This record gives sequence, structure tokens and C-alpha cells, in this order.
Amino acid sequence: MSTKKRRTAKKNSGKNIFQQLLSSDYWEGYYALRDGGIVKCTDNQDGSIDWTVFSLKTGLPTAAGLYEFSESSIFSEFNAALRRKIGTDVFLRVSNQAENPDRHDEIDTILNSSPDTFALLRIENLIRHLKNRGISVFGGEIGGQDLSEDDYEGFYLLSDGDILYCRDLPDWDDSQQDSIVDGVASYVILEPSRFSMSAVSPKTFGYLSGDRFSELAEFLSSKHGRILSCLAHRDSELFGLLMKASGGDSESAALASHRLKINLCIKQE
Repeated sequence: MSTKKRRTAKKNSGKNIFQQLLSSDYWEGYYALRDGGIVKCTDNQDGSIDWTVFSLKTGLPTAAGLYEFSESSIFSEFNAALRRKIGTDVFLRVSNQAENPDRHDEIDTILNSSPDTFALLRIENLIRHLKNRGISVFGGEIGGQDLSEDDYEGFYLLSDGDILYCRDLPDWDDSQQDSIVDGVASYVILEPSRFSMSAVSPKTFGYLSGDRFSELAEFLSSKHGRILSCLAHRDSELFGLLMKASGGDSESAALASHRLKINLCIKQE
């Protein structure tokens, strides 16, 4: 069992990957290739890049080489040389060893361990997630919360009438995730007619550094509709009442029901 702890990612310089200055920017990491492979780039500290291409079908290295650069060389020049060498080029940064050390180490572990199809699929899912990142329709104050930095723990009203409780999970079992993640949110869906934490099993949602709460909202929307509002954020008085109510406290349930105008039923097991 592989247990992970969330580590906060370092902020990048704001440059796109092709503008990175090879002599001074920290570009070392994994990059996705247009033909479906992945290339690992390592800084040799002597003015050269040691690169290795891996197949995501077999997990085996398919090409390798050394690229020497000057003080003014940028990543796009290396990318052009790579294209001439192997017939394809980089289109996406998958990990940066300084900014995403856990993610980088996880890819290293997979590719160095005779990976099976499922393990390689985790890398493919990571690339797909990064490639499909865009502007979500679930924006605003709620959707804009940063999953890796903000404390979004709370109760949220869903458009199907159910209530979402979610929080960040500081420790998680990596084997339970179907993709490589930087953090995990734990959540439960509570029915007002049976408002009990013990009646449901927590589920998890894996996220990458930079993902917003809107990613979780969009994930849940197919089954539960939109998130309409935040009923109670962590450390508020109402949050405490809802936590007690979900644990079976009828007095707290009555007070929360009155304030929220939602009938919360406590089922005595």
C-alpha cells in the first residue's frame, strides 16, 4: 500500500514550456509527446540535457540522447532538435521536478518497475487531465476555490436537493486512485431525509495542483446537478450544528433546519 501526503506545489515562473531558458530556468521533468509517448528530461548541470523517451504502451524506453545547449538556448530549440531526432515533439509539460515532486516521483516509480497496463493508464489519465484543462462553467466564489491551497471544507446545497459535505484529505492510499494526483478531496452526499454521516461511505476525488473547486462541482454535476450555494463553511457556527446533526444530534438538526429552511431528518439507528 502506498500512502501519500499532499505537498504544496511551488509556483512556476509563468513562462510557457517553450520559452524556458535552459541555462537558468528549472525545466527538468516529464513532457508528453504528440505521438502518445512521454520524454524525461534531466539537467546534467554541464550545459546538456539527458533525455529518454518511453512508450506508454509498454513502459519501455524507445529512444535516448544528449542535447548540448548554450547560455541563450530555450526549450523550443531542444524541442525542434528532438523532432528531428525521433519524428515527434513535446506539446505538454506533465511534471516539473521542482514544482510537482510527488507527481514526478510517481511517474519515475511506474516507469522503473516493469509497469502493467493499469499503471501506464494512470500516466495517460494524467496527461488527458492536463490536456483537457480549460475554463469551467462552474465559476464564481465557490468554484474559484483552489483545491490545493484553499480550505474549502463545508456543506454545499446541490440542485437535486441533496447536500454535499467535502474536505481535503491530507493522507490517501495512492493505489485507490486511477490517475496520478497531487491531492485528494473526500466527500459524501447526504439526503436531507436521512441526514447521517454513518449512513453513507465517503468517496474521493483526486486533483492536480491548480485545479479549482469547479472541477469537483463539474464531476458531481452529472448525477446531482449544480452546486447552488455553500450552506456552511468550516469554523462557522452553522457548520458545527450540521456536523452534530449528521452525527445524530436531533437538537442541532432542528436548529440547522430552522436556519436553512431545509427539513433535516435524523434517523435513529
